[in-house]
Amino acid sequence: MTEHKKCQLPSSHTKYSFILVKANIFYDNLPVTLAKRSTSAILDCEAYGYPPPTVMWYSSGRELSDTSKYQQHGNGSLEIKHVTEQDAGEYECTASNKLGRKTVTRRLKVKSMYLANALRLNNDQYHYLIKHSDHENERNDQQRKIVLMLKKILLTSTVRNVWRLVRRK
Repeated sequence: MTEHKKCQLPSSHTKYSFILVKANIFYDNLPVTLAKRSTSAILDCEAYGYPPPTVMWYSSGRELSDTSKYQQHGNGSLEIKHVTEQDAGEYECTASNKLGRKTVTRRLKVKSMYLANALRLNNDQYHYLIKHSDHENERNDQQRKIVLMLKKILLTSTVRNVWRLVRRK
């Protein structure tokens, strides 16, 4: 509930009236923000109130102060630069003024590039993987490199589940 208080400033000729509004944030619940690795992500936190609220961002209880990684925009939203998998998780946005404070949680998920790389396999690479995935002693260096690359890709759970399905057939 928003508190409204009026105050009058002394003046010899004119009276001014202001409504004071407790700090608040638009949109308590927003969907998860998805970002690709190495791009920027923006977490929304548009705050309002009077006097204008101060907005602070936190992750794991710590204030986000690294200006090379995080940039707070004028509307309170947070930009996370050069996103990595370690940036995924929950972020807290707190808006506060003299009348109170409001905190909301925003969530960030980072899309893994391993799955995208796995989908770029051509048919020859795919069939090679299916036929030779269990052989460690390959004669051809290029084939060995392909197997090693694909084994790294298969470490991600999504691709690993697809691999299990393919091997069953």
